[in-house]
Amino acid sequence: MSGSESFLSPEVEAIFKKFSGLLENDREQNDTLPEPHRSQIKHGPNCDELPNAHGEFGRSPSNPIPTNGPLGEVIYLSRLRTKPARRWWRLGSRGPGSPIMFHRLGSQDGSIGSVDAYEVLSLDGNVRETLYLSMYHPRKSKKVPNGYTYATKLDPDNIIYGVNHTVQNFPQNLDAHIRKWQKEMWRIPLPVHRVREAINGSRFRPSVLSAEKNVDPMLLDKHGRDIPYNQPHHTPNKPRQEHLVNLPSRVSFPQQWKSEQAMALISSGQLEEGGELAYRAVKQDPSDWQAHYALGQFFRFSQDFPQACVALARAHELSPRHAPVLLALAVARQHNQEYEASAHAIKLALEIDPDYAVAYNTLAMTQKFVNRRRT
Repeated sequence: MSGSESFLSPEVEAIFKKFSGLLENDREQNDTLPEPHRSQIKHGPNCDELPNAHGEFGRSPSNPIPTNGPLGEVIYLSRLRTKPARRWWRLGSRGPGSPIMFHRLGSQDGSIGSVDAYEVLSLDGNVRETLYLSMYHPRKSKKVPNGYTYATKLDPDNIIYGVNHTVQNFPQNLDAHIRKWQKEMWRIPLPVHRVREAINGSRFRPSVLSAEKNVDPMLLDKHGRDIPYNQPHHTPNKPRQEHLVNLPSRVSFPQQWKSEQAMALISSGQLEEGGELAYRAVKQDPSDWQAHYALGQFFRFSQDFPQACVALARAHELSPRHAPVLLALAVARQHNQEYEASAHAIKLALEIDPDYAVAYNTLAMTQKFVNRRRT
């Protein structure tokens, strides 16, 4: 596997495309709903604005925004953008319209069913208000409240910007609530970089829900001893029944997908998401070398070199002919000051692939440390 080779197989990329189709297609979203809510939504008013509505669109409970189900509400709000400041229009540019973070405050009776109230807050902090949505419709409204625009597609750096339940002390810990909601809905975490940057100041500073912390002894070292790995434990919420969405069977996430996607997330800098997915992959199939490799890389990039050495050594045991695994193990051992063992791993990698240029550089650096120790 070369450094430029993609970590995602064609099969995994196909799964992503199907999943993207679910996020973009109202009909597919409706098909995931259980009965009788599916029929109620499919046969609801197909409109951009409710007939006989009164009050300001989206800002009055008597004139809510039509959407298709609970997932439709989340996707609609995740595509809303505040309008750019006028100075950008004068310069002939659309400018930086801001996405909005959100959470559901509650619901009240409406003309065709309950109306959901969402508190929204723009990422730039300039807009904070309550918007009202109705979810009993076969599609999302093409209309937006005054002062907003609608993005042509979801943001790949932050697909979902909020949740359809109440978040205490909103927007505090919103990134953690979004990730928890995503995993309960779809069994996978998706990027929340922009929300995390807005509330914590850095995409590499994730929030943690204190009730979710748990130590799960899973990894074994070569002597059979448990190595504790801190893994969030998720306790399902008790949302309204219509908020429970069944993912279509055609969008499945096999073991191979977990391992490859974990590696892709880690390689792109999404350590928290990739590490958790790698952990789940190892736990599901301890014989999967790619899962141990991804977990080892997570530990290495997190500068937890002892655990990186254990995980990568296990990956090498399961797949002894993969030079990149040996190189990663060598680098982890180098950082762990196991210089002789590091040099040995690199030499094994070069026996497998004599043209592995990066390995020669790493070997030279490791040899310098070995020589210093001997002098």
